[in-house]
Order: sequence, then structure tokens, then C-alpha cells
Amino acid sequence: MAAPAPLRASLRITAPTREEALRHLRDWRPPMLAHCRDLALPPYAGRREFRFETDGCVLGDLTCARQRTDRVTGVSGNGAGRDPVVVQYVLAGRVWFSGPSTFSIGPGQLAVRDTARPWRFWSAHATVTRWLLVPRAVLLGHRHGALPPCHVEDDTPDVRFLVSYLEMLTGTVALSDEGARAAQDATLSLLAGVLAGRPGAEAHEHARATVVLARRFIDRHLRDRDVTPALLARQLGVSPRTLHRSFSSEGDSVMGYVRRRRLHEARRELVTAGASARVADVAARWRFADSSHFTRQFRGTYGTTPAAFLRSL
Repeated sequence: MAAPAPLRASLRITAPTREEALRHLRDWRPPMLAHCRDLALPPYAGRREFRFETDGCVLGDLTCARQRTDRVTGVSGNGAGRDPVVVQYVLAGRVWFSGPSTFSIGPGQLAVRDTARPWRFWSAHATVTRWLLVPRAVLLGHRHGALPPCHVEDDTPDVRFLVSYLEMLTGTVALSDEGARAAQDATLSLLAGVLAGRPGAEAHEHARATVVLARRFIDRHLRDRDVTPALLARQLGVSPRTLHRSFSSEGDSVMGYVRRRRLHEARRELVTAGASARVADVAARWRFADSSHFTRQFRGTYGTTPAAFLRSL
């Protein structure tokens, strides 16, 4: 499986008439809206601009993104049998749906819709959502039983955990092929857990997702002095005990992972800088207590001191 690929699209229409604006909108075909059709703008009502912005990534079979749109209507689902399951969580604004059922979602609510049957939707002005597209067959492989036409959840801890996980996935830190595969599996298991009304999926899948999310946060903040289990637990919305048990289930520890990653980056900096590198400066930059502590940790991992390693380059 390939690492996450960035996904971005934006559209700004400032046409003087609604008819001209509609032509611009209908000529625009970003890949992430392939399941949508009949896009239209409500009457301008004095507003002469339309904006749509998406920033996210493609992860294996999944597409996840953060979307901001002005007032727009359309149909989600083409009835072709290949339309995805669409997950939307509203951060601001409101979205209305009409199809197999009629409902709306506002801030803090999540909707999961099977677009095998079309849904008409309306978005309020300046609506911001985080969303996920999942092929139906892929999701069915992670849950038992048929998919309901729609599933609506309020802002429960399980929903917040899933949304936080999606937010991390749309970041800029690259994943290895193995990490991307684990991230997709964890995402699908968390979503299946929300649909089944279970607390975040089976225990081992919840632990796996916690570790992937924690490692991603650590990788982004390796140079921060206060990367601690307590901070991580607060960021992920889990207890410190759950965090430690999740790492233990994978034969690892929180601070053990932090040390390995900092040593790896410090070693890479030594290789890049070569003879110009100062061991004390590298140790400080990667948040080791002092150069002696750095030297002990380096020797324990790589079998040589930083100074000897530099001389061998």
C-alpha cells in the first residue's frame, strides 16, 4: 500500500450572475466529488461569491479531508453500485439530507451514509466538515451485517476519537507502506465500531489505533520538550493508563518510542552535517538532557559513541 497522497482542491466563483456561476460550478470536476452530481447554487441573495476548499489525503482505499463550502445543493450517489459510503462530521454550519430518510447534522454531529441510493443535500453558508469516503465493499469487510442507509451520531467519545484520528491522517507526516496499511485498518475498525455502537471497536483495534495516532503526534513534536505520556493522553482523549496499555500490547512503551525516534533523527543529523556537527548541539536540539546522556543512549543503540561515529563517516 502506498503512503498517503495529498489531496487538495479549491474553487472560487465571482461571476456576476447565478447562471454564469452555475456554468463554472458544473464544469468543475474534482475527484473527491465524483460521487456527486447536479451541483447547484441557491439564489445569490446579495452574495456574489462562492468558495469551496478541500485539504486532505488518499490513504489506500480511503479518502479523508477537511472541507469548507458556501451554500450549495446537489445529489450524493449516482446509483451506479460503486458509490462510496460517506462519513461527514460537521465542525461549523449545517448540512441537510433528503433520500431514504430526511435529517440534518450540525456542529458535533456525524453522519454515515450509504450512497447506493442517492441523497439530495443542502449545505449552509461557510459550512466546514471533516469527511471520509470508504468503498462499500471495503467497509463491509470490517463489520458484520448489512449497512443501514444512514447512521447519525452525536459528539460521543467514540466519534471524537475517530474524528481526531482522521485529522491526524490528513497531516503532513509521511507513513511507511506498513504504517499506511495499519492506519487504514485502524480507521475502518474505528468506523465499524461507531456503526455498531461499540466503544471504539474491539479492544485490540482500539489499542492499535491509539498507538498509530500517538506515534504520529510524537513524530510531529520530537523537538518539543514536553512530549510526555500525560500530554499525549490529553491530546488523544484517553487515560494515561489506556495509553500505556496500548503501547504495551504492541511490545513497546511511550517514552521508548520517543527515545528511539529522537536517536534516529539525531544520527541522521550527524550523517548530514558530518565533520561540522557539534555533538552537544545535536543532543540539545533533540531534547537529550545533556551530551553525556546522549552519548550513553547512542552507544546503547548503535554500539559506538557519537564522536566515534562522526570519525567513521
